[in-house]
Amino acid sequence: MAKKKIASLGMSIDHDSVEILNYRVKHSLSEFDILIFQPDFIHKYEKEYHKYKGKEYLTENSTSQFFEDIKHWLYEIRSFISFGKTVIIISDTKEDIYYHTGKTEVSGIGKNQKTTNIVDLTSNYIFLETIIKDIKITSSKGKVVVQEKNTEVFTNLYHSFKDNFEYRVYFEHNDLKPIFKTKHDQIVGGIFEYKGALVLLPYIYINEENEHDFIKSIIQIDKSVKNESTPIPDWAVENHKTPQETVIYSNIEEKNVKIEELSDQKTQLEIELKEEQKYKELLFETGKSLENIIIESLHILGYTAENFTNGAGDEIDIILTSPEGHIYCGECEGKDNKAIDVHKFRQLLDHINVYEESLGDDIKDIYGILFGNAYRLKDIETREENFTKTCIERAKKKDIILVKTSDLYPIIQYLRKHDDDEFKKICRDTIHTSQGGIVEFPTLPVYNHPIQEAPPIKTPTNKGWKKKVIKDI
Repeated sequence: MAKKKIASLGMSIDHDSVEILNYRVKHSLSEFDILIFQPDFIHKYEKEYHKYKGKEYLTENSTSQFFEDIKHWLYEIRSFISFGKTVIIISDTKEDIYYHTGKTEVSGIGKNQKTTNIVDLTSNYIFLETIIKDIKITSSKGKVVVQEKNTEVFTNLYHSFKDNFEYRVYFEHNDLKPIFKTKHDQIVGGIFEYKGALVLLPYIYINEENEHDFIKSIIQIDKSVKNESTPIPDWAVENHKTPQETVIYSNIEEKNVKIEELSDQKTQLEIELKEEQKYKELLFETGKSLENIIIESLHILGYTAENFTNGAGDEIDIILTSPEGHIYCGECEGKDNKAIDVHKFRQLLDHINVYEESLGDDIKDIYGILFGNAYRLKDIETREENFTKTCIERAKKKDIILVKTSDLYPIIQYLRKHDDDEFKKICRDTIHTSQGGIVEFPTLPVYNHPIQEAPPIKTPTNKGWKKKVIKDI
């Protein structure tokens, strides 16, 4: 029987059967047999500087990222179980956190008008509460864990790790079959049996010395809940091999070689696809990801561009310099379902002053650019105005350049395929002369199609008409 492939999400395990997955990366679970999941991921998201009702809460941008990741892993875990596979949840401390709902509430009138962001509460157990309706998860902490009767499948795990157990929550649900309880009869470990299995275990302290035994116990649990038969021992394979087995093993090896070759080709294609799709981030990204792709795009246009931090800890998204010698202070902003407003505009003006101060006596003109990706979760064709009316008015008054990152996207895609220095210069001049308004980039050059036929021309060699093909430029 083939060796079990185990994915670990949120738990560090050094074992040759285990692959550690990054929670923030959209991995597929399809190639694995067992998933070990420790729900310790709240720390991976940016929080607001102040708390709400004594609890941390996610920024607007990290709220969006949080639920995008939850959506991905919910789909993967549900599919994993539906295919008859086993998910092992290593229970961790329940962390409640507030998030932006995207809704606002307006109170007062005139100068006293106040807009309040509506927030709601979630936790690191949202995935389990979504998969298992009506499950109740209560924070509690202790070390005394007792194994239930008629749960022999888990006896080896219990005897090997009972001194390493620590319960941090307990569970309540009608369909949950108890495995481990507290001395007060609260369930701290159990199993939901479907086509696959969802196993809840108490927190377990794992180290280098007991990692191997832990994985051995997990594989045994997986085998038992699936009612798998005993695998053929190595001695039965090697010492009692039939001639036909030898032929089959040889054929399998040949197929494995081909599979490995195809896998390498597929990996290379996936790398090429990722690179080809990278600049699409100009259409939908926000936060640091948007900032990074804008910097790369500015490099393609011929600018030098980088982040800036002074000794006082002030951070500026982008300082860019054109080949023509113009220096710009840039700020980047992405909004899920609204236009770019004056909040980021004020920050840009402050940062222009910060950068000017950093130059000391070396006085130079610093121009401001606000890169905006409004309504980023909508298709470009259905988006509303990128900048608010107030933002546009302030830009006009302060000579700030406004750039829609969705307008920058086709420009960059063209320049990635065409080394067109003249067009780069036209784009840079267009940006510079758009002070006080929104940049309207020039129309892409005519010959931007992979193959384009020109009108027939006469050639002296055949004295007739011959078509000339203009190849990819």
